[in-house]
Amino acid sequence: MRKAALPFLIAVSPLVVGGMSLFWGAYSVSPPQVARVILSRLFFFDAASAAELSIVWDIRLPRIILSALVGGALAAAGVTFQGIFRNPLVDPFILGLSAGAAFGCALSTALVPSLPVQVAAFAFSLAASFVTYSLAKSQGQVSRLPLVLSGVVVSAFFTAAQAGQHRLLADGQLLPRGLAFRLDLRIGVRRGLRSSASHALAPERSFHGR
Repeated sequence: MRKAALPFLIAVSPLVVGGMSLFWGAYSVSPPQVARVILSRLFFFDAASAAELSIVWDIRLPRIILSALVGGALAAAGVTFQGIFRNPLVDPFILGLSAGAAFGCALSTALVPSLPVQVAAFAFSLAASFVTYSLAKSQGQVSRLPLVLSGVVVSAFFTAAQAGQHRLLADGQLLPRGLAFRLDLRIGVRRGLRSSASHALAPERSFHGR
């Protein structure tokens, strides 16, 4: 019974949270007022004030829909990612994809402003994925340990490349101070994630060492 109820709760909870987000906030709007706003926009009649219409229809509802679309896209990307690599433990941080995307973002922002940030991040993320998979497959079989270790190597490479690019631009005073701080923060976060990945693999290494 509990196993049957769990998928239902998972499917219904986003709808409940999204519905509650329509009338909870800094400016409280009651559920009947939210219903009037939505019905007035759907059936083209004037039944709500301008403030309620702007808050519910122009601000809160688009954010809820965008959050649902982004969450669905991330879930689909995660499932596709795990299916391609045939490993439930794959992660964009551990496999170096996030480091590659961050390097592409920094490269586009600082050196090639004509190149869109999204395109550069996506291209370098794909390049990092290809390199990680190629290194892990060098022994003829892709298993968890070589895949994670290859990801750590690729992540370290792109992090070092981004740090070197940041240092050169900062020394030449070509990098804005705010952007420099954000790049330093991202580099520190990825170092912590690599440390977490190494700790996670410690039991497996000790097992193989025996």
